[in-house]
Amino acid sequence: YLKKQGFDVSYSTVKRATQYLETKHQEAFIRQEYMPGEICEFDWGTVKLDIGDSGYQKYQMAVFTSAYGNFRYARLYLTQDTAAFQESHADFFTYSHGAFQTMVYDNMRVAVRRFVGLTEKEPTTALTELSIYYGFKFRFCNICSGNEKGHVERSVEYVRRKVFAGPGCDKFDSLAEANKFLFRECMKLNAKAIYDGSVPADTFETEKEFLLPAMPKFESCMKSKGKVDKYSTVMVSRNHYSVPDTYVSKEVDVRLYTDKVIIYHDGNIIARHDRISGSSNGRSISTTT
Repeated sequence: YLKKQGFDVSYSTVKRATQYLETKHQEAFIRQEYMPGEICEFDWGTVKLDIGDSGYQKYQMAVFTSAYGNFRYARLYLTQDTAAFQESHADFFTYSHGAFQTMVYDNMRVAVRRFVGLTEKEPTTALTELSIYYGFKFRFCNICSGNEKGHVERSVEYVRRKVFAGPGCDKFDSLAEANKFLFRECMKLNAKAIYDGSVPADTFETEKEFLLPAMPKFESCMKSKGKVDKYSTVMVSRNHYSVPDTYVSKEVDVRLYTDKVIIYHDGNIIARHDRISGSSNGRSISTTT
């Protein structure tokens, strides 16, 4: 057929050329060695839980894994937003009494603001604030390269399976109770020897000596401004939160935390609320101070 088309080439020549092209850009996977306190990897995972008899819903699990000793730390949140991203780091660094020298992330939206060219990424304000405050450096994985943060990539599935898969391990009265259970079970996992015979909990004690200096806990929240509508409510993250009716038509400052909303006017707190899960567009009853 090729000769009829005017090409004088044999099948074996085509086969050799194809084999050369297929093997030319093979990626090499080199096992890395790490120093204590050098690298920590972060990732999100999803867990289905029944909290407060509200039925099974998806909750976001923030997972940290030390590259040197495979120490695992995890926290549950309602959403995968900026407040949860920052709070998870603040909680982990407070527990660790210091920050790791370098944090590793994939291309998650709470860490990467935008792509600059094919390989460069611009960090979000949330990540930049954490990096400046705690003093750590950070890097991002290449696209579709989960192996570049393989420790935490495996940890998400491992923690989910080991902690929440047992009978009765997926129902809790509150998110706080679920987090206490998650922390307790993670510490149990860290107390067990891993593939090389080391115990992550013991290794982590060594790593603490090499962490960056401890800092006061970072305040993790999303700050915004809003205007009180005619119903005496403020729209925050697609939900309405009430304030005293004397503030109708006035501008207010809002701080959105992972579990609460605090509304200010002229520097004074005028309302506190438990954060509404989801975007029901419901109205929360005001608790004023």
